[in-house]
Amino acid sequence: MRVEGATLQSPADVAPTLNYYFVESVATIASSFIAQEENALPTVNTSEPAAIPKSVSETEVAEVIANLKSSRAKDIYGMDTFMLKDINSSIVNAYH
Repeated sequence: MRVEGATLQSPADVAPTLNYYFVESVATIASSFIAQEENALPTVNTSEPAAIPKSVSETEVAEVIANLKSSRAKDIYGMDTFMLKDINSSIVNAYH
């Protein structure tokens, strides 16, 4: 993953970067809504990670990918679940 011209390869570096991106995107969308005083939505705290990375096994990763609903819809990186399932073993074995 490239961020601000630097390549991130370590899961420990990629996870907080993705977390920050998703938290910020939700905060940006949420800020476009006009909140009513009595029904005001709570704000998103972006100063702390919403998720803390933990170790997962290769089997868990493989199972999650295998159980994704098949779709040709591409994400912002041009990937779809068919492609993820096709390269499942490469993803699981990437850090050996």
